[in-house]
Amino acid sequence: HVVDSLYKEITRRPLYYSEIGGGKWLHLQEVYFLDPNARGVQDEFALASALVGANIPISHLPRKVMKMFDLVGTKITYINASLVLSKLRTDVGYAKKVSKESLLTVLRYLVYNLEETQFQGLRGLHLLPLADGRIGTFGEKDYYIVSDAERAILSNSCSSLIDHEACDVLQPFSDLLNSVSVRTLDSSNFPKLLSDQFPKVPAGATKVEWDVNVVSPEFIENVYRYIQ
Repeated sequence: HVVDSLYKEITRRPLYYSEIGGGKWLHLQEVYFLDPNARGVQDEFALASALVGANIPISHLPRKVMKMFDLVGTKITYINASLVLSKLRTDVGYAKKVSKESLLTVLRYLVYNLEETQFQGLRGLHLLPLADGRIGTFGEKDYYIVSDAERAILSNSCSSLIDHEACDVLQPFSDLLNSVSVRTLDSSNFPKLLSDQFPKVPAGATKVEWDVNVVSPEFIENVYRYIQ
């Protein structure tokens, strides 16, 4: 009874720290906790910090304390992928407030924890690091998951290529991400992207002088090596 009373008392006081707003002590009902069963979480504190950027107050407690809360019937609210999607949808400037590392952390959390039917919810989110350093919007246009070899060949199409670290995160879910215009390269789209690497041919021209400063011999070798 003494332990029960103690735990019930500490649920009534603002004893739960979150980084939100520069750092605040909040009541239990005001904070979220990371689900210990969440998939794809490499660093709990990095994820919490990234989510604070989306105005989600995350707090941390030792696992033993959280288990005791369960034993005494104290409700704990765990964060989930649906809630994160909802918060990001209302925070259109999120990508400008956080680092690329935070974006990748949130992306990893989402793709590993969304249900298959929820991937469509990524549409419209400005959350996709691109090879040219900008951030793309899911569903805005076709973006491509590419290998290092493909990225080297398609350097003039960087605005359509996903950042290499983001590719590593998204690759296992490429089939599900088709619904939000994230593609892998195949025979239907590679030729179009490859043609963008060459100078435009003037109308009526039957040949173009080869400028090695534009299309180098190494580039040609890389293309033939790739298609073989």
